[in-house]
Amino acid sequence: MPLLIKNGRAELRNDKTGSLIRSFGSNVIDGDYDQNEELVLLVMRSGKVELRSSKTGSLKRTFPGPCDKATFSEGEVLLRKDDGRHELRRIATGSLIRSY
Repeated sequence: MPLLIKNGRAELRNDKTGSLIRSFGSNVIDGDYDQNEELVLLVMRSGKVELRSSKTGSLKRTFPGPCDKATFSEGEVLLRKDDGRHELRRIATGSLIRSY
């Protein structure tokens, strides 16, 4: 499923037809989804990061910002802060694993 950022909204699209499955948020600047395509990370213009369900769109968790990029990394969430530092956080709790 492709995740497109269009006009400040994240859109999940069907692989075969390209039709819209679900749209998320407003003022979205970056996004990523996990390898199971069940969770979506959204980075907002304000620097806030949201973890959402791709099936229902419901908010699961927010991560501390300000961030300019967020990706899934081996079952965890990797956040790139505005100051250039990185944080690895647990998906389930949001707790900090490592900062570098």
